[in-house]
Amino acid sequence: MQAMRQAIIHTLRSYPWRHQLLCLLPLVLLLCFLAVFIGTGHDVTLYFKAREVQHPLVTRVMRFFTNWMNFGLYLVYTALLVFGLFRKNKGLIRFVLVFAAVQILVSSLLVHVVKIAVGRPRPSLGLEGVPYMPLSLRGGFHAFPSGHTAEISGAAFVLANRYAQVLLSLFLGLIVALVGFSRIYFSMHHISDVTAGLVFGVFVGLLTHHFCKPRLERDRVGVCA
Repeated sequence: MQAMRQAIIHTLRSYPWRHQLLCLLPLVLLLCFLAVFIGTGHDVTLYFKAREVQHPLVTRVMRFFTNWMNFGLYLVYTALLVFGLFRKNKGLIRFVLVFAAVQILVSSLLVHVVKIAVGRPRPSLGLEGVPYMPLSLRGGFHAFPSGHTAEISGAAFVLANRYAQVLLSLFLGLIVALVGFSRIYFSMHHISDVTAGLVFGVFVGLLTHHFCKPRLERDRVGVCA
């Protein structure tokens, strides 16, 4: 227990929180804006349902981000893995493989377990006051948390933390914001669902950071450097 506690403390202290916060900032500000000026309940769904029809160009852009941006970041990781194999860079290979394992366990498996356990109805069902259906396998009751947001934020946070460049962190944060917003825009998630997805993304970042550090040299150079 003592060793585990020390490992957790070290991970939290060595974690690049500055770049994590820069990557979080765009979506957090956007969610706060929506909550203050539009609302957090059924009003948000009605507002964006109308915008889908009124602004077809915006809808196409949002469709692109919601359908393709996760895939796009996975292509970046694939390119990093190929580069690592080509250059025989064990640290880079380990970095990508650790991220992939953590992303599968957290953003895929754990998120889906929580979705099924909570059973929150999606806004797209179109009715206010629809009851929760815990343990339902119906996709319409898998709103909480947002899986798209968990995936894109986990992938973006890990890259931002690794390369620690302010402009890159903000750029990745903008991508996270657009994907998270797109899920609200298409009435697939509530604001709180997207917020929860961000929390899972931070968890992916923390775990990847933790496992990319050598056991005996955590205070110096990471294995995934």
